[in-house]
Amino acid sequence: MKKHKQRAFTLVEIIMAVAIVGLIGAIIFSTFNSTVDVTDSGAEAAEQVQRERIAVKTIEDAFNSMVYYEQNRDKYTFDVYSEEISEFSDISFPTRVPPDFLGAKEFGGQRLRRVRFYVEDDLDGEPMLVMEQSPINLAAESIDTYEPRKWVLGTRVNTFLVQPWDLTVNTWVNTWENTNSIPSRVKVELSFKGQGRDYARDDEIHKRDIIIFSDSITQAVQNPPLPAGRGSRGGGRP
Repeated sequence: MKKHKQRAFTLVEIIMAVAIVGLIGAIIFSTFNSTVDVTDSGAEAAEQVQRERIAVKTIEDAFNSMVYYEQNRDKYTFDVYSEEISEFSDISFPTRVPPDFLGAKEFGGQRLRRVRFYVEDDLDGEPMLVMEQSPINLAAESIDTYEPRKWVLGTRVNTFLVQPWDLTVNTWVNTWENTNSIPSRVKVELSFKGQGRDYARDDEIHKRDIIIFSDSITQAVQNPPLPAGRGSRGGGRP
């Protein structure tokens, strides 16, 4: 009985088999990487949406809690400034913040604070939205040395524009001249650069028209006149 020799793989067949296995491995690896990239991008997008939501809510809460005391005008000024060539505003005002406002741990029960929102560059030169807070009622010896507390509300800012409504000219203005009064409403626009972009799309711009119901404390409320003393009589007799 004749024995048949088992045919071995040729070198060409081995090379082709290795190439096919390598190609399949590359496809699997590429698919895995694409899945990871999509997952990471989705997580980053969700995180960015959450940061933007917190930033917008923080600004709204601050405006909705504004206060103004007539007898302490120097402490309670309302300041808004925007350069015509810039997309960024710089705004500062007093407010009685909600209990869950950022800084609750740092300030404890001091809810009456001056807040400031502005944009400055980070270490990479990217614009970031910053909020500063300081208590309104500081001890006299601390006024000149106190450093406001800072919070970064967002990075890669594209637009931050705050415009009060000026009743004297019936239009939105970039600068609030009458700092010893509070506007009846403000318009806020805030946007951040998209992933892989140096701009924000129109549908990514957060726009708010905020009606301000501030606590305006008049002199009569802050220091009401005392009632006349009882028991005094005319005729010069005590």
